Amino acid sequence: MKRIKKIFWGRAVVSDVVSFSYKKPPLIEIVINVEQARRQAPGSFKREILFLFVHSLLHAIGYDDHRPKDRALMLKLGEKITNECF
Repeated sequence: MKRIKKIFWGRAVVSDVVSFSYKKPPLIEIVINVEQARRQAPGSFKREILFLFVHSLLHAIGYDDHRPKDRALMLKLGEKITNECF
């Protein structure tokens, strides 16, 4: 995952998930760092994987988490969707 972050974002940092959106054809590519997800899971590992997947989908449809207010909104929405699915 560090290699992916370095290539596409210029920083070799550990990340739990990255996603790429392509316009043609409509396509979303999601890469989940399973080891990091396992380390950071507050409870269920499966739930953490689902949360990371949902978080990536929110990015793909236009949500952003760079500002604290936007991040709080994304986390709240991600938790809501994850709780409904899990």
